[in-house]
Amino acid sequence: MRAGDETSAVFWLARMIEAGDDPRFIARRLIVFASEDVGHADPLALSVATGAALAVEHVGLPEARYNLTHAVMHLSRAPKSRAVVDAITEATEALHNGASSEVPPHLRDGTTPQGKVIPPRRYAQ
Repeated sequence: MRAGDETSAVFWLARMIEAGDDPRFIARRLIVFASEDVGHADPLALSVATGAALAVEHVGLPEARYNLTHAVMHLSRAPKSRAVVDAITEATEALHNGASSEVPPHLRDGTTPQGKVIPPRRYAQ
């Protein structure tokens, strides 16, 4: 699917199904691919992949092979972008390198004790 060759991707899907691979595993990999390799280049890709996974659960084989094929063809044709992977990797590395993880006061939920902004004390002069 990464190379955009939908004919080959569908062939390998058929091979996996005929070999008895768990269709839930196939659907899981499609969902991961939709986020990791397609990402925001095609925002519908994740919906198509999760729809195929839902079909696997509700319809089962042999009919769900059509839903899996639909997803494989969509993901193969979709433009690719690793921006989602790059973004979460960068954010995680920043945390590991000591970036502040304290929630800024203007974003805190003031309805909870943890989110209350305590005003600075004013001392008599």
